[in-house]
This record gives sequence, structure tokens and C-alpha cells, in this order.
Amino acid sequence: MTVNEVVEATMNRVDGLSLAEPDQNRDSRRIEACEFELLLQRAKEILETHLDKLHIMAAALIKYETLDADQIHRIMQGKEPGAPGSWSDNGGRPPPSTYKPPAAGGVVPPVAPKPANQS
Repeated sequence: MTVNEVVEATMNRVDGLSLAEPDQNRDSRRIEACEFELLLQRAKEILETHLDKLHIMAAALIKYETLDADQIHRIMQGKEPGAPGSWSDNGGRPPPSTYKPPAAGGVVPPVAPKPANQS
């Protein structure tokens, strides 16, 4: 899909949602759609630039089910997040995940389910 097609599709979505402002002209909607697309593109660039940190956050969320500000700061500094300040291993939480960040290329490897205990 080209940028113009994306802008046109976004304008059509804005048209459908902008019933509260019927006098808003098409040029201002086009500007809004372009600004939205630029913001979306910037967000994508940020995520791609920090993809390694995103995967570390994902692994920490799977393991601890929460992230606190200190963990996020450590991750963004390139350090291991460690456990959140409120973490307790005896709190009945599930065991840590087997999640592994994907190799280069961004493809997430599948995680096979653990076999059920058989008695």
C-alpha cells in the first residue's frame, strides 16, 4: 500500500468519525491524516530501533507479569531488568517462561507447550 493510499484510507476513516464537526474541510482532514501517518511511522521507527529492548521487556513481562519503572529504566540502559521491587517467588506465581527473544530478522520462534504430568 502506498503512502497516498494509506492517507486516503485514513481520510475516509476520519470522515466517518468526524460527525461532530461537519464543517471541517477535506484539506484539514488530509493534513490530520498525514500528521497521523508521520506519527505512526515515527513510532514504528522507535520500536524497530529498540527491538532488542522490546523483546527483553516482553520476556520480563512473561516472567514477572509486571514491569516497574526501575526495570524499564534498567532495560533502556542496556542492563538486565531483574525482578520488580514487589516480586516474591512464594506468591503462587507461575514458573518463569521459556520465552527467548527472536534471532536476527525478528522472527519469533514457537514455544512448544510443556507436556502435562502423567501419574
